[in-house]
Amino acid sequence: MINDRLRDPTTKRGPLALVGMDELTGKAKTPEEALDWELRALKTQFFWQTTEKVCGHPSVTVAYAGRKDPRLRNTTRVVSVEVDGRLYAAIVTTMSTRPDDRTYLAAQQAMLDGFVVEYVSRA
Repeated sequence: MINDRLRDPTTKRGPLALVGMDELTGKAKTPEEALDWELRALKTQFFWQTTEKVCGHPSVTVAYAGRKDPRLRNTTRVVSVEVDGRLYAAIVTTMSTRPDDRTYLAAQQAMLDGFVVEYVSRA
């Protein structure tokens, strides 16, 4: 689903959102260490960084420039969850070459605020 009004007229790209998950068992010992591991993996300087709780789990949100295209602004939220002795990181990243556009900012905030992490037991 693309909102053509948010396409960058120069690059012809629209904003993107990506969601992923990493298992960090053995790479980190605590949820906070898992957040640090994920941030180090980005290998970049952040414009800003905030910490909060998402669904009761530790979380960090950062903004940074794209590696290959410095006009690209990425905002990543990482939520770390410990389940049955295993550590996971749930990640959502939004990207846009027009990060100050009000419509994009509203949509981005809705995606970040709507990102929930919920564990469903198999039992």
